[in-house]
Amino acid sequence: MSIVRCLHDDLGILAWPVSAVFINDQLDDVAGHHVLSITYAVSIISGELGVTASGQLDEARWFPVNQPPEGIAEETVSALRSRELVMFNAC
Repeated sequence: MSIVRCLHDDLGILAWPVSAVFINDQLDDVAGHHVLSITYAVSIISGELGVTASGQLDEARWFPVNQPPEGIAEETVSALRSRELVMFNAC
């Protein structure tokens, strides 16, 4: 699965998706892009959170659900706080 590979390559952790927390489907008419973003809750299997040399991320950190960092979409914060998660099944 690409999310497992991305988490390992970019953050140095081995994790398995448990559920999709939030899905954002957006059209950017100005730039002419279609953006689909999926926020996952994952189970950490091994490794320590950190940014790898992949160059894809500048920073990674954990945060408490009741104290999300600035810039997180309100819909995502609401989904995390409510614990109303969509189950994710891998094939």
